[in-house]
Amino acid sequence: MNLENVVRIGDLLERYGGLLSERTRICAVRYYHEDWTLAEIAEELGISRQAVHDHLQRGGDQLEQFEQVLGLLRRRDERARAADALLAVMSPDERLRYAQAIRALAE
Repeated sequence: MNLENVVRIGDLLERYGGLLSERTRICAVRYYHEDWTLAEIAEELGISRQAVHDHLQRGGDQLEQFEQVLGLLRRRDERARAADALLAVMSPDERLRYAQAIRALAE
């Protein structure tokens, strides 16, 4: 898995993690946010590394499905592009005054 995919799954986990089963969520948080190895997660949970891998695979698939239906990341990206476009047409003084507020709205 490349860095772009890891970052995407991490973003999806932040938005949809509460929808995963507890064990799958724990595996994903430990792996994607806390940088634990499969062996470390397996030891903590008392399961095999293969089971951890299966939880991560299943969880990643579920997170992608949630995004397909709900589109929270897509909408966040659309707001960020709109904010950038708005800032691009502002004068330098306006950008200084409003950039922080506009970026906050885009999140």
